Amino acid sequence: MERLAQYLDDLEDLIYAVALKMERIRKAVFLGVLLLFSFTLQFLGILLALSRPPLALAVVSLTVVGMLYRGVTSGFQQQHLSS
Repeated sequence: MERLAQYLDDLEDLIYAVALKMERIRKAVFLGVLLLFSFTLQFLGILLALSRPPLALAVVSLTVVGMLYRGVTSGFQQQHLSS
């Protein structure tokens, strides 16, 4: 019976140790998923550029226009206008 209590105590210690490290584990998993998504997106962009260059150029043009629009209309610019 004493041996069972020791195993249960060790299991409880393991569970609480994992719970304490859960934030680090969550951040590591999030970073891994983000990197995987980024590399996949870049690889697909390269494949698109090699197979259909005009379509790739259109995608890049639309992306740049969207980024410029977001930069111009962001809250940073509006804060300076209101002061």
